[in-house]
Amino acid sequence: MKPESTMRIPAANPRSDRSRRPAQSSRSTRSHRSSRAARSVFPGLLRLVGTSLAALLLAACPNPLATNTDSGAGKTLLAFSFVEPAVTGIINHEAGTIEVLVPIGTDRSSLTALFSAPEATVKIGAVLQTSGQSVNDFSSSVTYTLLAPDGSMKFYMVTVSVEPDTGKAFDSFAFKNLEASVSMDSGTGTITAIVPYGTIMTALVPVYETSATSVKVQGVTQVSGTTANSFIAPVSYTLTAGNGSTAVWTVTVSMAPDTAKAITVFSFTALKITATIDEELKTITATLPWGTDT
Repeated sequence: MKPESTMRIPAANPRSDRSRRPAQSSRSTRSHRSSRAARSVFPGLLRLVGTSLAALLLAACPNPLATNTDSGAGKTLLAFSFVEPAVTGIINHEAGTIEVLVPIGTDRSSLTALFSAPEATVKIGAVLQTSGQSVNDFSSSVTYTLLAPDGSMKFYMVTVSVEPDTGKAFDSFAFKNLEASVSMDSGTGTITAIVPYGTIMTALVPVYETSATSVKVQGVTQVSGTTANSFIAPVSYTLTAGNGSTAVWTVTVSMAPDTAKAITVFSFTALKITATIDEELKTITATLPWGTDT
């Protein structure tokens, strides 16, 4: 009888199993990482695409309220002046300013502007402006808004100034509490005055009118009706105009001759008798003692 044969089944090799498992795990890990990377990149791409799309939309549809300071078509102020006085402004397109100089005495609170702005709608604040018709107060700076057909805007600030006063002459000249004969010559800048006989000329107070901004004598500021000066010799007054220019006026004062021709006292040397004088009748009456040798 033959012995039974025994079939051996090889045992599983642990090393082989371990070597196979990591391979499967590695593929799974790579797949997981790829999926996670895709999920992290995708939102970034969406944000980039969204930002670019938004920029294109903004470029295609400009904001009508945006300020455009370029002097482009449809929002340029080509000319600016006033109806009365007839003066023209100086326009600086780059700075967006207009400077206008008006004569002395101009009422800046009520001026009518003439302007040229083809294609633009012109406003001050919310008030529509019409060239040659709209009246405005230019006592302070005024801002004009030009609205172009494409909705863009440009601003011009208008400043109106009064010309400096060039006056540096005396309009009148007299002396306080004194009857004087005064003559003035604006061509030569001289004043000649004759004061009554006996006037003390060391402290005369002039009273005058002038358009000059300041009046000085030897650097000392003068005040009409207050400042006294000695007029024994000619006095030079320096008048300064609003624009800084000056003029010198010379004042010469002389005294009138003594015109008195009345007898105020009459008497006799040897007699203690005083005569009676009648100025109106021009008579002198004296009573002499009996026997006086006349």
